[in-house]
Amino acid sequence: MKVSRVAFWLAVLILLASAALRLTALSALPPGFNDRELTTLRLVETARQGRIEVFYDLGEEQGGREGLFAQTQAALTSFIGVGLFTDRMLPFFLGMFAVAIVYALGRTLYGPPAGLAAMALMAANMLAILLSRSTVAEAAVPAYVALVLLLLARAFPIHGRPLHHDPGMLTFAALGILLGVGFYITPVAF
Repeated sequence: MKVSRVAFWLAVLILLASAALRLTALSALPPGFNDRELTTLRLVETARQGRIEVFYDLGEEQGGREGLFAQTQAALTSFIGVGLFTDRMLPFFLGMFAVAIVYALGRTLYGPPAGLAAMALMAANMLAILLSRSTVAEAAVPAYVALVLLLLARAFPIHGRPLHHDPGMLTFAALGILLGVGFYITPVAF
């Protein structure tokens, strides 16, 4: 019980450090938006104006983009406003969710020390931090992949060990929904 309590408080500290790393100068770094982010923000404006599509065709030069991230971003920024800071809030929340899910995944697979180590690596990983600051659909991929892996680890026996309990229908339903929704986030989900 003592180890569990220590692991919990270490996880909280790592999560707070992760938030600090991701929030520091969120509206200033990286400066401005790149071309992919501007395309996403145009899709957000299109979704906010009521043109909701599963796949947005952007022409021959740019191809197209899946619409779920842009529509989620449009819904969020409709409540909190539009700006450099608020446009990066959805990726920030997804990045923080990914850090927490990586801890749960590591803990499920290998125990609390491994969960803490994986969480600390994800919290300080520069690519994960940059994804948490970028308004692109790929910002959802680490959280998506970690959540799918966590549900798979809870649904099936791992390392030849029998499950301590039968996974419920909710686990398999959430796994099915996540695998289906992945196609609407980004082609990386394939």
